[in-house]
Amino acid sequence: MMVFLLKRKIPWEESISIPFAFALYFISYTLFVLPVNHPIDMPDYFLSLYLLQVVS
Repeated sequence: MMVFLLKRKIPWEESISIPFAFALYFISYTLFVLPVNHPIDMPDYFLSLYLLQVVS
């Protein structure tokens, strides 16, 4: 189905930035799903939006 993507050449800039992005997503997802005693509320929601804007 997506075989045409296999023919794409990967530039050196992407060979560094993409693994860094995956590592960042992996670490941030792990931190966001830590067990907590209270549900996610509005300050947590706004903090996550702020962090997404800072990273991107």
